[in-house]
Amino acid sequence: MRERLSRAAYEVIAERGHSAFRTAAVAARARVSQGALLHHFSNKDAVTLAAIEYALATAGSTSRLRLERTPNLDGTVLREMLADFRSFFGGDGFWVALDITMDASKNAKLAPRIRNLVAAHRRPIYDEWTQKLRANGWSESRAGHAVRMTAALVSGFAIRSLWTADETVWPSIDELWLKFLRDGGPDRPTQ
Repeated sequence: MRERLSRAAYEVIAERGHSAFRTAAVAARARVSQGALLHHFSNKDAVTLAAIEYALATAGSTSRLRLERTPNLDGTVLREMLADFRSFFGGDGFWVALDITMDASKNAKLAPRIRNLVAAHRRPIYDEWTQKLRANGWSESRAGHAVRMTAALVSGFAIRSLWTADETVWPSIDELWLKFLRDGGPDRPTQ
C-alpha cells in the first residue's frame, strides 16, 4: 500500500507540479480514502518524501541494470555512464525530484531530508560508476572526478534545457567530453 501511495504521489507531482500537490489527489489516484493515506503517511511532507524516494528508487533501479549490463571495457564504461546520466537527468524522476526540492527549499524541516534522500540514492550509483572505471585502471581520484564532472555536465545541460532547446549539440559535446576523459582529463592517467 505504501508503494502504491508513493507511486500515486509521484504521478500527481509529475502531472501537476509540487506547488499544486494535494494529498486528496494522491488518495484519489491510489483509489483509497484520505484516512487510509494518513494511516501510512502522517502528513503532506511525509507523502512528499515518499514521492521523491519513489522517483529516486525507480531511477536507481534503471541505473543498476545499466551498470550490471556494462562490460568492463574503458570506452564502453564511459559511454554507458554518460548514457545513464542522460537518462537520469533527462527523465521524469529527476524533474519531479527537482520540482519538489525547489518548492521545499525554504522548508527547514523538509529540505535537509530531501538532500539526505538524494545522497542516499544517487551516491551509490556514482560509487558504482567510479568502481567500474577503477576496474579499468583509473585511479580513485581520476575516476571519482570523472563521475562527478560528468554528472555536473549532464545535469547542467538538463537545467539549460529549461531555457533553450539545444539538444542537437549534445552528441558533439558528448563526443568531446568522452575524448577529454579518455585522453587523461580530469587527471593524468596512472598507466
